[in-house]
Amino acid sequence: MIALFCTTEDIKRYSIIDGSVDQDLFLTWLETSQELKIKPILGTKLYDRLQEGIVNDDLNADEQTLLDEYVNKTIIFYASADYMPFAGVSIKNGGVFRHVSENSTQVSKEDIDYLRKLTTSKAEYYRNELVKYLCNNASLYPEYSENVSGDIYPDKQTNYTGGWYMGGAKYYNWKTDD
Repeated sequence: MIALFCTTEDIKRYSIIDGSVDQDLFLTWLETSQELKIKPILGTKLYDRLQEGIVNDDLNADEQTLLDEYVNKTIIFYASADYMPFAGVSIKNGGVFRHVSENSTQVSKEDIDYLRKLTTSKAEYYRNELVKYLCNNASLYPEYSENVSGDIYPDKQTNYTGGWYMGGAKYYNWKTDD
C-alpha cells in the first residue's frame, strides 16, 4: 500500500466528485494517478522521501508545502479525470452494469469526454506549476536530483495542452477551456 499525497476528502471537496460517493469507488484512481502521473514528475528519490515522510510523520515544512500547494491539486484533477469514465459502471458476478438512477439522466460518452478534457486540462496546469516550482526550488528538495540508474528521473518538461496552438501563439477557446 502507498501513502497517499492527498485525501479522498480533498478530491470530494475540490473536484466534481460528489461528497456522497463511496471513497472505495475512486481510491484506486487516486492511487494510480499518484503512481503514474506524480512519481514521474518527482522522480523516484523525492517520491519515496515524501512517502516515507507521510508514513513516519516527519515531513519538513518545505515538503509539506510541496504536497499541500502543488502535488495535491495536481493529483485531485488527474484522479478525477481518470475516474470519470468508470463512475457509472460496476462489474459484478452477472457482468458489467451501468447504474441508472430514477431521477437522473445519463450523460453521453461525448459529455464524459468533454468533462475529462476540461479536468485533465486543469491537472496539466497544476502539473506545470509543480514542475516550475520544483525546478526553481530544487535546493529545497535534494532528492529531486539524486536519482540513479534504475530510478525514474524527474520529468522537468512543461506540457500544457489546453487551448489551440496557431502559428507560434497560443489561443484559448474560452467557452471550453475554463
